[in-house]
Amino acid sequence: MKRRSTEFSVCCYAERVGSQWQAFALNFDLAAQADSFEEARRKLYKMIHQYVYDAVVGDDRAHAKQLLSRRAPLSMWARYYWLRLRTALRTKPQGNGDESERAFCDLVLA
Repeated sequence: MKRRSTEFSVCCYAERVGSQWQAFALNFDLAAQADSFEEARRKLYKMIHQYVYDAVVGDDRAHAKQLLSRRAPLSMWARYYWLRLRTALRTKPQGNGDESERAFCDLVLA
């Protein structure tokens, strides 16, 4: 029997704190840190994928409902939507294009 894939659209944002980027997956309250935005996003994506896999297929599947409904605090969601709004209202790149915060969504298959 073929296993059906499950798709999750995960709301995320990342911000630079000092010389490090911190990336957050709000749907599962996960975080990753790295030297660049791309690296932080890549680490977070791997974390999300492993988390969802463990909850749906792996050893934690008995707790899938609880794990897949875990959410970040409301303050983080407010920050995410603020970043999305600012991005939508921005008509041209500012400065040298080196932003210190970004909102994004990732699609994860489990």
